[in-house]
Amino acid sequence: MTAPIEAPHGAALETEARALADSHGLSDHPPRAMPALSQLCHVPDWLVHARSALGDSEGAVAKAAEWLLDNEYLVARGVRQIEQDLPKGFYARLPTLGGADAGRPRVWSIARAVLRASRLQLSIPTVTRFLDAYQERTPLTIAELWALPTFLRLGCLEVLFAAFERLDPSLRPPFAIDDLSDIALEDTECVGRAISNLRTIASISWKDLFCRTSRVEAVLREDPERMYQRMDFETRDAYRHTIEQLARRSPHSELDVAGRAVACARQAVGGPLRHTDVGYWLVDEGVEEGREGGP
Repeated sequence: MTAPIEAPHGAALETEARALADSHGLSDHPPRAMPALSQLCHVPDWLVHARSALGDSEGAVAKAAEWLLDNEYLVARGVRQIEQDLPKGFYARLPTLGGADAGRPRVWSIARAVLRASRLQLSIPTVTRFLDAYQERTPLTIAELWALPTFLRLGCLEVLFAAFERLDPSLRPPFAIDDLSDIALEDTECVGRAISNLRTIASISWKDLFCRTSRVEAVLREDPERMYQRMDFETRDAYRHTIEQLARRSPHSELDVAGRAVACARQAVGGPLRHTDVGYWLVDEGVEEGREGGP
């Protein structure tokens, strides 16, 4: 089965992304615990109960049941992926919001906004346009971009469980959820699109999407000899990890650290070739020299 497709309007996506960025204020506090993340272990029991409860369903419930029973493995895989990709140490590094959503990771809010703005129809262009428009106002961190698919999966599961509870009140969600019912779709459509999104999220090359949307990546690719962009992904990833660490230990942002490394590399043009590699200033002897110069 496939859900009907209505392509979201690009301009509307971008408008919502900019408005969201303008509304966000960050907190200095680490993210607070989310019940959904600690209670994912209850999903297998929910699936067992759902198979039993939906066996003789009719009408709209039967259509939603068919979606779930044909694609139960996508739900189970989504849960495993969330657990695998969001260890506690990584979660603790995510920037958090202040105000009404105090303590929530900013990327949690962004993922939910992407789902709303796309009307539960994720695609590479949709996600890319939203992130680009958001970052016209404020850049996202390296960790946030890597965490986005995890929070998109979580949002899809919340949509799925909330829709089934409305269709059959005996199917209580397996964890406390923040309902996305304001997307204003029929419950069966919510089920179909949520499951389709789980498949889409699994099919996207998030490495490519990260490289396409990361502002830190864009800065590093401006190194004077263009050595950075010719490196393999693992080497570039090691440089980015170093930038994260340096930023956490200083008052400077990741973009500041990346910009300083590129600036040092440019100043070294005409000297030893290795000094024009941003890696020299991030992971080699240039680290101390760059620190002494200061951003």
